[in-house]
Amino acid sequence: MSKISENGIIRDATAEEQAEIDARKIEWNNNKAQRDLERIYTERKRLYGSWESQLDEIFHDIEAWKTRIQKIKTENPKS
Repeated sequence: MSKISENGIIRDATAEEQAEIDARKIEWNNNKAQRDLERIYTERKRLYGSWESQLDEIFHDIEAWKTRIQKIKTENPKS
């Protein structure tokens, strides 16, 4: 059972308050997975660089580009 602080007094949460707290915890955990995935995508995008610079890198040395991209994916896994 969770505790609630009201006006400096700590009390046990009512059943309704506890249900709301539990629902928010579930929602937070579900949203955390989405936030983590968005963070990974943002970091990958930053590390990849612009598509223009990637095309230039591919033109000059496609194997080096593949190696660099694979390293980014390995260091920033989706799951």
